[in-house]
Amino acid sequence: MIHEFTNPLLSNDLISIPDYRSDVQQGYSLARLDNDASPDLATVQNLADEIISISGRMIDLYFRTSNEDIDKVWDEDPDPTYWEPHKIRAYFKPVPLESELTKFGIDATNKTTIVFTKKHIELLNYRYPRSGDVIMVPMGVMNNRSEKFLIVDAKETGQFRYNWLYISCICESLMSDITIIPNLIQPPQSIRDPNEII
Repeated sequence: MIHEFTNPLLSNDLISIPDYRSDVQQGYSLARLDNDASPDLATVQNLADEIISISGRMIDLYFRTSNEDIDKVWDEDPDPTYWEPHKIRAYFKPVPLESELTKFGIDATNKTTIVFTKKHIELLNYRYPRSGDVIMVPMGVMNNRSEKFLIVDAKETGQFRYNWLYISCICESLMSDITIIPNLIQPPQSIRDPNEII
């Protein structure tokens, strides 16, 4: 617990002292943590953006389209298509290609974590990244033949004052090509799939 209200050392006289503060001062104190208008929160969000701007690289983020054949349980699409990419800055640690000899041959899956700021994602005026989306990093950064990465899992990280600062995507290398749908036929942003999490 943050506070121990059942402490026997507290006397009844101390608890019964009248409080002359107004209801607004008691319930909506400027020091409360869930204040979205807090200058501290705005400062931390700006610092998070600055950290990604300084240490990150520009990447291409391909959002997967919502086709009719998507498995609603596993959120998998046997024949996925993607919208044209969005340019956005993200941080990732370049990792060398790791090869593993299995009974089926050589498995050369390259895994990495790519981090965006939540504020930058929201500026795209679309949804958050989800599993099945594709990220393309600049050529030569990962030092392997695949520069495309498939998002396996995406989650919010870096909590401050009940607000998330970052979106971390766990990705693995994607060797196949992807099908791009021109944005000219993309539905308006106000008409979104009701099953998508915005």
